[in-house]
Amino acid sequence: MEFKGTKGKWHYRKSTAKNGSKFRVENSELKKVCNVVTRNILDSEFDARLISFAPEMLEMLQKIVLVTESFSGTFMDFRERYNKEIKQLIKKATEL
Repeated sequence: MEFKGTKGKWHYRKSTAKNGSKFRVENSELKKVCNVVTRNILDSEFDARLISFAPEMLEMLQKIVLVTESFSGTFMDFRERYNKEIKQLIKKATEL
Protein backbone atom coordinates (compact mmCIF):
# COMPACT_ATOMS: atom_id res chain seq x y z
CA MET A 1 0.00 0.00 0.00
CA GLU A 2 1.45 3.34 -1.06
CA PHE A 3 1.64 6.34 1.27
CA LYS A 4 -0.64 9.06 -0.07
CA GLY A 5 0.47 11.93 2.18
CA THR A 6 3.16 14.55 1.72
CA LYS A 7 6.14 12.90 0.01
CA GLY A 8 9.77 13.21 1.09
CA LYS A 9 11.63 12.95 4.34
CA TRP A 10 9.91 14.94 7.10
CA HIS A 11 11.51 17.13 9.76
CA TYR A 12 10.31 19.72 12.24
CA ARG A 13 11.40 23.17 13.23
CA LYS A 14 10.35 25.73 15.80
CA SER A 15 8.33 28.76 14.76
CA THR A 16 6.50 31.42 16.74
CA ALA A 17 2.91 31.50 17.95
CA LYS A 18 1.07 34.06 20.06
CA ASN A 19 -0.66 31.53 22.31
CA GLY A 20 2.02 29.01 23.14
CA SER A 21 4.68 27.06 21.31
CA LYS A 22 4.43 26.19 17.67
CA PHE A 23 6.41 23.73 15.61
CA ARG A 24 6.11 23.20 11.89
CA VAL A 25 6.50 19.75 10.34
CA GLU A 26 7.55 19.90 6.70
CA ASN A 27 9.14 17.71 4.06
CA SER A 28 12.58 18.02 2.48
CA GLU A 29 11.16 20.46 -0.09
CA LEU A 30 9.84 22.67 2.77
CA LYS A 31 6.23 21.76 1.96
CA LYS A 32 4.18 22.06 5.16
CA VAL A 33 2.82 18.83 6.59
CA CYS A 34 1.27 20.40 9.69
CA ASN A 35 1.67 22.87 12.53
CA VAL A 36 1.81 21.64 16.12
CA VAL A 37 0.67 24.15 18.73
CA THR A 38 0.28 23.61 22.48
CA ARG A 39 0.70 25.79 25.54
CA ASN A 40 3.65 23.67 26.66
CA ILE A 41 6.82 23.99 24.55
CA LEU A 42 8.11 20.54 25.49
CA ASP A 43 4.82 18.87 24.53
CA SER A 44 4.82 20.70 21.20
CA GLU A 45 8.36 19.65 20.40
CA PHE A 46 7.80 16.00 21.34
CA ASP A 47 4.55 15.91 19.35
CA ALA A 48 6.20 17.51 16.30
CA ARG A 49 9.15 15.14 16.56
CA LEU A 50 6.91 12.07 16.66
CA ILE A 51 4.84 13.31 13.72
CA SER A 52 8.00 14.04 11.70
CA PHE A 53 9.00 10.37 11.90
CA ALA A 54 5.60 9.04 10.76
CA PRO A 55 6.75 8.22 7.19
CA GLU A 56 9.77 6.26 8.48
CA MET A 57 7.62 4.39 11.00
CA LEU A 58 5.13 3.50 8.27
CA GLU A 59 7.97 2.30 6.06
CA MET A 60 9.29 0.12 8.90
CA LEU A 61 5.84 -1.39 9.53
CA GLN A 62 5.45 -2.14 5.82
CA LYS A 63 8.86 -3.79 5.80
CA ILE A 64 7.93 -5.94 8.83
CA VAL A 65 4.67 -7.02 7.19
CA LEU A 66 6.49 -8.05 4.00
CA VAL A 67 9.09 -10.00 5.94
CA THR A 68 6.65 -11.73 8.28
CA GLU A 69 4.37 -12.80 5.43
CA SER A 70 7.17 -14.85 3.89
CA PHE A 71 9.39 -15.41 6.93
CA SER A 72 10.60 -18.96 7.45
CA GLY A 73 13.26 -18.32 10.09
CA THR A 74 13.03 -18.25 13.85
CA PHE A 75 12.03 -15.40 16.12
CA MET A 76 15.72 -14.95 16.96
CA ASP A 77 16.55 -14.54 13.26
CA PHE A 78 13.89 -11.86 12.96
CA ARG A 79 15.00 -10.15 16.15
CA GLU A 80 18.64 -10.04 15.05
CA ARG A 81 17.66 -8.65 11.68
CA TYR A 82 15.23 -5.91 12.72
CA ASN A 83 15.31 -5.05 16.43
CA LYS A 84 18.32 -2.73 16.14
CA GLU A 85 16.70 -0.79 13.29
CA ILE A 86 13.34 -0.62 15.11
CA LYS A 87 14.96 0.57 18.34
CA GLN A 88 16.91 3.27 16.48
CA LEU A 89 13.70 4.56 14.90
CA ILE A 90 11.90 4.61 18.25
CA LYS A 91 14.82 6.53 19.79
CA LYS A 92 14.86 9.10 16.97
CA ALA A 93 11.11 9.65 17.31
CA THR A 94 11.03 9.97 21.10
CA GLU A 95 14.26 11.59 22.28
CA LEU A 96 15.33 15.19 21.84
